[in-house]
Amino acid sequence: MEKNISLLDHFLKNNKNKKVAIISHYNPDGDALGSAVAMYHIFKLYGYNAFIVMPNRPEEKLLFVYEGLPLFFFEEHDDIIEKMEQTDLLCWVDFSSKTIIDRMQPKLQSILTQSKMTIVIDHHQEKPYKGDLQIWIPSAESTTAIIYHFISNCCKDLLKNNHLRQALYLGLATDTCFFKTSNVTPFAHDMASELIKLGVKPHIIHEKIQNSFSLKKIRFLGKALSHYFFYYEKGRMCYFFINQKNFQNFQLKKSDLRVLITYGLSIKEALWVTIITEKDGQFLLSFRSKNNFNVANIAKKFFHGGGHQCAAGGISKLSINATISKLKTISESTF
Repeated sequence: MEKNISLLDHFLKNNKNKKVAIISHYNPDGDALGSAVAMYHIFKLYGYNAFIVMPNRPEEKLLFVYEGLPLFFFEEHDDIIEKMEQTDLLCWVDFSSKTIIDRMQPKLQSILTQSKMTIVIDHHQEKPYKGDLQIWIPSAESTTAIIYHFISNCCKDLLKNNHLRQALYLGLATDTCFFKTSNVTPFAHDMASELIKLGVKPHIIHEKIQNSFSLKKIRFLGKALSHYFFYYEKGRMCYFFINQKNFQNFQLKKSDLRVLITYGLSIKEALWVTIITEKDGQFLLSFRSKNNFNVANIAKKFFHGGGHQCAAGGISKLSINATISKLKTISESTF
């Protein structure tokens, strides 16, 4: 990682006074948002004119991390294309693969693939699609962990900024399911400890992220566990199928389904959970696992996707019955 720190520091010092757009993946999560905020503060320190672009609006509960920073949502701002075209540099955070880019809006895809200069900072397993500078560390717990390491070595005074500290902690905590995933290392706890010493309040962030369900969502949880939850013993896999009618009746967002993962993985024998939803005539699959079971390989090999070892996603264009049958066959062949 030390080599990456040196490369990024050299790059930033030798390309000052440039306009930069910081962008992350579709349906941005805590790590995407936290990484973007952290890089904004770094670019500002190094003398860049920076702003943040997200392909779409994230969950409201995550927006506290921005606090007035220049943030634009691509699908809501018609003028953002021109603004991005006028930049000298793009910084991709928490994504780097062509698979992720292909899921974005066509105009945004064009900007990303034709940009003049690109920095990529990511921890997903897929090799970066492009990048004049690639800070790609698949073993890192989160992209904010990579950025924290850089800040600690090159611009530690930035950690005096509580806004930045919250962003770094948010990315680390959410991408490790609050330190429950199997890839958590001593570094993650050291990072969290240092941020807490400096003023981060973990209980406040946990409250904002985890305890935000409405009564209607709790009732959906009960119905999902009773009617839409299945366990396939031969493949040690749990799966849920949530159709469009459920989304409409319970006013669901995709992020509301994450709580189902906890219940699926709480089964002693289960190693992985698949949440299946439908969109535009195809099925989206969200995979989570425990005990180092690699769902990223399954997503990449069988479902045109990818991600982390313990958190990945993919797409199926088969029928729902054929998709479930395929999952069962894959799960059986794994053991």
